[in-house]
Amino acid sequence: EKIGLKSTGSGFLDEQSMIPVSGVFAAGTAKGPKSITESVADAGRVALDVLNYCKVQYN
Repeated sequence: EKIGLKSTGSGFLDEQSMIPVSGVFAAGTAKGPKSITESVADAGRVALDVLNYCKVQYN
């Protein structure tokens, strides 16, 4: 909440509240219940998002 993020009623990050927060990314069980396999796959996708964000911001 200190940086403008909201949580769902279940205590997970509300992904819609993250859209206006530049440079903030969440993966895995921060966004909701997931298995380990799902969490690792999600982390890979988010890592690519971070890489693309950094390319735009710092190149």
